[in-house]
Amino acid sequence: MKILETKKIEKIVEEIKDWVSIFIFSSRKQSSRELFEKLIKDKEILNWWTILVENLTWSRWKILFMAKKFDRKVVIWWYDFYFNLIGNGVKFDKLIIYDIEWPMKDVMKKDIKRYSI
Repeated sequence: MKILETKKIEKIVEEIKDWVSIFIFSSRKQSSRELFEKLIKDKEILNWWTILVENLTWSRWKILFMAKKFDRKVVIWWYDFYFNLIGNGVKFDKLIIYDIEWPMKDVMKKDIKRYSI
């Protein structure tokens, strides 16, 4: 499992094109929205990947359904939903930690590395 940490949207767009299934951890709604808007402007990404974003695309359960259904996906969400997805058998090739502001960030990173399949 590859894990990248970055605050640069351009780096994320570049990385997405090399992987099939990506989960992007983002704790700020505005940052998630900016990233989502950048991704949907890139026609190559929009044509090949399903983009699922917390409170921007659908409800939590519909995103779980869609994440199971599509192999080529980018999910932008928070820590707890990642574990919900992997607990439901959804697999990711790459994890990106993006713009996380949380007092327990180091603990979160350790959990992600420990429990990622």
